[in-house]
Amino acid sequence: MSTDDIPRPAAPSAAEREAVLSALGDAYAADRLELDELEQRMARVYRATTRQALAEVLADLQPRGLEGLASAPMRPTSSYADSNPAQLPAYLSARALEYGAAVRARPDVVPARQALMAVMGAAERKGAWVVPSQLRVVSVMGGVTLDLREAQFGPGVTEIELFVLMGGVDIYVPTGVRVECTGMGIMGAFEIASADADPGPDAPVIRLSGVATMGAVDARLKKLKRR
Repeated sequence: MSTDDIPRPAAPSAAEREAVLSALGDAYAADRLELDELEQRMARVYRATTRQALAEVLADLQPRGLEGLASAPMRPTSSYADSNPAQLPAYLSARALEYGAAVRARPDVVPARQALMAVMGAAERKGAWVVPSQLRVVSVMGGVTLDLREAQFGPGVTEIELFVLMGGVDIYVPTGVRVECTGMGIMGAFEIASADADPGPDAPVIRLSGVATMGAVDARLKKLKRR
């Protein structure tokens, strides 16, 4: 029998690679993978030339749902400012009406953590919603829009950890927040343009971290469309 007669292992399809990438994103969002391990496994997905090699990427992971990280129902909630008009901050001005203003939510309605993922697709959060204390964002060859202009924030620091691979994340920030960034771009970029360098000691803090590889994270102001 010649070597030409020996059947060759089937190569994985694009849909199979996408399914493995999605499973890896789920595992990362559920704290079952560290960021560096996620990057290594995704590289293995693109290098895999057989279905067996692709399956080995998930060999020690039993893919399942987000286990508690699924988005909880979001509903507009009254803020401290709503119940205490005297505590309305000074930055609620014409500019705030134009770009949105950060509002505090009651601590009891702030989710501990959630995840938002786009794998070869798109994901978006906008309107009146309560931002979790910890939010993980994964964009793999996809796009994510995170609109915070009408959102409500919990006490302290809101942590947003991002993993971007050949994708993009647009973050629309309101006035009255301080944006901190420790993110890293590898053949990519983290571009931050917040409204206020010093919005005050009691203002919400948004801390962006993570890595953008051949992709971009863009946090900036954008005018609201008023009806």
